[in-house]
Amino acid sequence: MAPDQQAAMDPDSVTPSTTAPPTRRSLLRAGGLGLFATAFLAGCGKDEKAAGVSGLAATTTAVAPTVPGTEPTEVALDEDRVQLRTAQSVEVLVSDVYGRYGPRLADAELRDAAFRFQTDHVAAARVLGEAGGETKESKQANAYLLSNVVEPAAGSLTDDVAIANFMADLESALTATYISAAGVLTDAGMRQQVMSFGAASARRVAVLGGGGQGLAPTESLYPVVDLIPGDAFLGPKEDDAAGG
Repeated sequence: MAPDQQAAMDPDSVTPSTTAPPTRRSLLRAGGLGLFATAFLAGCGKDEKAAGVSGLAATTTAVAPTVPGTEPTEVALDEDRVQLRTAQSVEVLVSDVYGRYGPRLADAELRDAAFRFQTDHVAAARVLGEAGGETKESKQANAYLLSNVVEPAAGSLTDDVAIANFMADLESALTATYISAAGVLTDAGMRQQVMSFGAASARRVAVLGGGGQGLAPTESLYPVVDLIPGDAFLGPKEDDAAGG
């Protein structure tokens, strides 16, 4: 899949125009699980039941064709490490934002959701670090996004609406980053893993959007306009500096 490929929303999850949209309370109580999962992400997931994934797995008696495996080149493996280490650093950044601004939320349900989401991001960062051969930079909040996105916004994060929208924007950036990584990673297991993480972030966008009131998707394809810029990726220079 090409890095710029978009993720299709599950058509069954989109609220028809003839019915009332989901409320913030219903989204928060569900934790965002299974509400607006993307078909692109969920369709490439594992067959077994995974945490945070709703619905029953499809069954079939057909035997999947055997595809000859190929050994990835060292260049491809280097790109894998760049993707995974970058994603780890973004997960750390988002986790830090939840940790800093989540307790400032006046709404108790939003605070509880922020705490759960922070825990999920910490766990995701750990998985990515183990898979990508973490470096000093990847274990820290992404320096570029911290300086150019988070710190400039700090003065405006003064109420629940602003904080929730900012968190939703970061989740959208993570979703787009995972969609891009899915088209690059050479290992099938890691493609499944990052798509699972991307689906979770997409659902959090639905929970936190609309200033924390909940936001139903309006497009059949998940937009990837929030993909992080190239300067945010941890390339060879960062790896060399860290001894990675």
